[in-house]
Formats: sequence, C-alpha cells, structure tokens
Amino acid sequence: MSGPEPALSQAIRDARRVLVPLHLSPDGDSVGSALAAAWAVEALGASAYVTTADPIPRKYHFLSEGDRAILDPGEVEVDFDLLLLVDGSSTDRVGRSADLIDAHTRIYAIDHHRNADSRADWLWSDPGAAATAQMLMRWFDELSLVPTPFIASCLYTGLATDTGFFAYANTTSCALYVAGRMVECGASPDWIHARVNEHRTEGELRLLGVALTAMRVDEDGRVTWVILDDEAFRRAGASQEETEGIINHLRALDGVEVAMVITCIGAGPARVSFRSRGRIDVGALAAEFGGGGHDRASGCTLDMPAERARTILLARIRSLLGDRA
Repeated sequence: MSGPEPALSQAIRDARRVLVPLHLSPDGDSVGSALAAAWAVEALGASAYVTTADPIPRKYHFLSEGDRAILDPGEVEVDFDLLLLVDGSSTDRVGRSADLIDAHTRIYAIDHHRNADSRADWLWSDPGAAATAQMLMRWFDELSLVPTPFIASCLYTGLATDTGFFAYANTTSCALYVAGRMVECGASPDWIHARVNEHRTEGELRLLGVALTAMRVDEDGRVTWVILDDEAFRRAGASQEETEGIINHLRALDGVEVAMVITCIGAGPARVSFRSRGRIDVGALAAEFGGGGHDRASGCTLDMPAERARTILLARIRSLLGDRA
C-alpha cells in the first residue's frame, strides 16, 4: 500500500486502548518507534500502553526513562481492542506481550522488513524505508502532527541505529532528508550518538573482550562466529541485553562475508544474529529458520542447543557461499 492513511488513523480513533509492544531483543528502532507510535495514538484520542517482554538494552534507557513507562506484560491488567505492531508484523515476535490480546483484538502493523508477515488484519509494509521510524515520520506528516523534541529523538534514534548512524547501504537520500526533519523537530544527533555509543558499562566492554577471544573463523576466512553462553556472561559480569554491537566487530574482520553471534542462556533456545557484507542475503537465511530481518542484518531463534544451532547454520551459510564463489 502507498501509505497509512486513512485506515490506521481511523482504527485508532475508533479504539479505546491500544497495545504497542516492543519486539523481542528490542533495538533502537523498536524502542524509539514504539514510543513515538504511542504518542501518536494518544494524539488521536486513544490510550496507549507500551510493553516489553525482554529487557531494554542499557544504551536505550535514555528513551525508556521518558514520561511514558514501558511496562512488563505482567504489570498490565486491561483489555485491548487494538494491537499496533511496529518494526515487526507478527505476534510471534513480541513474546509474553501477545498474552494481553484475545481473538477480538484487531492487529495492525507497521513494518519496514522485507519479509513482513501478512497475518495482521492490516499491514503497512515499506521495505524501501531504512527504519520503521522513517515510516512513522511520514504518518505524522499526513496527520499534521509535529513531533515534540523527545519524540523526534525517539524517531532519530530508530533511524540512526538501523542505518549504522548513516553508514549502511540503506542510507538513502530519503533517509537523510527525514533525519534532517527530525533534527528540525528537536533531535540532537551528537547527543544521541553519544548516548548510544559512548556510555558503555564495564560488563559490556568485558563481554566484547570475551567474545573476541572466543571468536572462531571458518577455514576459508569467510565466516566468523561466537557462542555466548552462561559462562561467557559470568566471566564478563554482563547481562544478555549487553550483546548488541558485538557482531559488528566480528564482521569487521578482513575477508569475512557473514558473521554470526549465538546467545544461549541456561536451557533456553539459541538466539542468533547475522550480519553480512552483501554477498549473502541473511534476511532470507533467517527466514528459512523462522526469523527475519534485512539482507545484511537479521536474526532468528532456534529451539535447540547452541552448538547444534551453530552446526546447522554454518553448514547452510557454507552452502550459500559455495553457490556464490
């Protein structure tokens, strides 16, 4: 579809309470877009509740410490007539937040990922957008809503982090123009960059050291990976939400085409992140295993031990690289 109006705005105007959940392993676009979407929901006259089933990474706490509380699903005891998914389009990706809806809850979704799930009652999908935050800015323009400086900061964080602070291949002229609009509304690029990239914890830095020490490289040097388990987190004194960014260091190794980080806590499932230099579409790779994302950045969850997940995924990556040698 060409844009969100009028279906999305009218559905919100007809609603009383709207649930806006973060997706699992929330990133900057998930946090920023959910907060911005909730602001728009209330501007249209409905009540908005933002929830997260997973902890928010510390680097994004400056957003979650705003006026709106981000709730654990267990803290919410109201009924919802509309679920608004942002930066995703499947209830499978919101964890326990999905328990807050029932068969009568309408599901609307805004997603810039290429493999958007069309099971939502209504879906606005734009794979050409660099981030969901970019799509939301367009929606606000159609509604003549001018973001507050805080909401502009939420949107800018989403767009900046999904483009690698405007260094990735998805940094289009449109993305840069929209970023400029966000700055006009009060977002501060240097402050946001510092909050996201220059306020690391000791545990986060030590976990990076553990990960780089444990890094493995395939024999031809084109694939690198690391498994982060309970022992890795214990040695670093870090938590699971402090893994973001590690994979970019693995991909930076000269000659690497695909990097992979596998995180597994206790007997839990293996959570996998992929990064690619472009020869392999890791969004399609993740989709093969029930996940999704972009052609150069994606993820999936496999209900199996980390070593078995590594074996299966590495074999598939090698086959894909072999086809493109």
